[in-house]
Amino acid sequence: MRFLLHLGSNQTNLAFSPLSFHYVLVLLAAGATGDTLNQIVSFLGPSGGMAHASLASHAASAFLARGNGSEPDVRCGVGVWVDSSLQLRPAFADMVTSQYNATAQAMPFQEKPDKARVEINRWFEDKTGGLIKELMPEG
Repeated sequence: MRFLLHLGSNQTNLAFSPLSFHYVLVLLAAGATGDTLNQIVSFLGPSGGMAHASLASHAASAFLARGNGSEPDVRCGVGVWVDSSLQLRPAFADMVTSQYNATAQAMPFQEKPDKARVEINRWFEDKTGGLIKELMPEG
């Protein structure tokens, strides 16, 4: 709730998707270990990390897959981007794509930040059917 209050502090209208927040936290948990993992799982709630991972994976396959023919038409884009100077663990990158219907890739944030911004914005525009055109504005 503190996070939501912070997000809406300068806004007159605010819409958000609890499923999206849950989804991102589960992705973070999938790549975390030790105290960080324990904190995320504790924040997610008493069901435990595996239950939350199962829910997010099910949502990805059942509700967020494009062209599934179900109503309403739900569009969601979830991705993990890291600077091209870093490398994601292959097992994590595979899990992101196979279990969570998300993307995981490197971007030239340090060398060409505007190019990375444009590519990510294009990706989100495509994933949301043009509903989100500029997730990351210039600057």
